[in-house]
Amino acid sequence: MNPTRDGVIARTFSLVIAALCAGVLWWMLNSPVFDIRNTSVHRAESSPPPAVDQAVIENVADSYIGRNVFRINTEQTRENMRQLPGVSDVLVRTGIDGRLTVTVAYEAPVANWKVGDKSYLVNAEGEVLAQRHLNNLALTVWDESPSIRVIADPKEIHDKSDIFVVAEQLAALLNLDVGTVAEKLEDPSSRYAEIARAVPDTTATRIREALIEKNESKRLLGVRIESGLSPGDLVNVEALLAAHQLKNNLVHLRLGIKKILHHIGGLSIIDHADRVIEFGDTKHLEGKLIALHAVLEDAKKQRERITSVDLRPIDRPTYRTCLLYTSDAADERSSVDLGGRRI
Repeated sequence: MNPTRDGVIARTFSLVIAALCAGVLWWMLNSPVFDIRNTSVHRAESSPPPAVDQAVIENVADSYIGRNVFRINTEQTRENMRQLPGVSDVLVRTGIDGRLTVTVAYEAPVANWKVGDKSYLVNAEGEVLAQRHLNNLALTVWDESPSIRVIADPKEIHDKSDIFVVAEQLAALLNLDVGTVAEKLEDPSSRYAEIARAVPDTTATRIREALIEKNESKRLLGVRIESGLSPGDLVNVEALLAAHQLKNNLVHLRLGIKKILHHIGGLSIIDHADRVIEFGDTKHLEGKLIALHAVLEDAKKQRERITSVDLRPIDRPTYRTCLLYTSDAADERSSVDLGGRRI
């Protein structure tokens, strides 16, 4: 046997096999035989019904039609779909038969959030899932605060401008701290950052003018004005959590809630007896519930019928009776005659 000749044959054979494998691999990666031709979207067995429009997810899945199954990164596709509003988790599978299958676990809405004559479903993080109203949800919040908000797209700002330049522009327009605004723009992968809410009309007008500034160096980039809500937007999550806490705790005071209102002054409720109870901001909510209990007990002892309660001065909450008397329910009770008129 000639070892030199045998080595040449072995190397040649190896090169032929490698070339064949490379050819097969090239064919598999480029042949239309392995292109995605069909897609399907299914709900996971353990998932609640979708609150969002499933067509949005189907459109994303359909965007992969015509792409080679071996070139699709299913983990990256999963992460992209998880960013969609209302999606909790996703399983993405591809098959050599040209099918892409998406199994979705949806987020459950926890409340209806009403703005004007429109109602939105929101999840536990305050994210808007869809413009719908579900009567079977235990919590509904009427948002009466000014609805104009300033929204930024950090990714677009990172791509097209400088975050500190935009932060300075926004801070000057909104009278905010530059560092606070810049912090909200830090994440270069984020497409949504709420900079301010309840923006006055005059300020909103100045921002709109900055968005169309003819001088490109002064033009405000990556920012938009919104007056309504869209899927993916965030409501006031502190108000949402506080409303949930009130819903669960007021029942122990034998108060039925007719309406929970969110406004500039904070939170207030209208109870089953049409009494207005002002809670103000969401701080010290437990203390305010204790104060409310004291108010109700004091009025009961005095045999007074309450029409409204103001808990914003938490150390000296006040209430009004049907005779238009005001009383401190804390340690020193004083009555002030406001005219003696009956309602």
